[in-house]
Amino acid sequence: MADIVLGFVVEETLSRTVQFLTDEITLAWNLKEDLKGLQESLTMACAPRC
Repeated sequence: MADIVLGFVVEETLSRTVQFLTDEITLAWNLKEDLKGLQESLTMACAPRC
């Protein structure tokens, strides 16, 4: 009985950990793309003045 409970706890913990890491990686990737876009926009805005 303890094996079943322990197996469930381990499986649920791993599932939640994978989901958390997936969410964090997605956020980091989106931030990287947003920063690239911001850099390009700022470069274009500064080009006529620089």
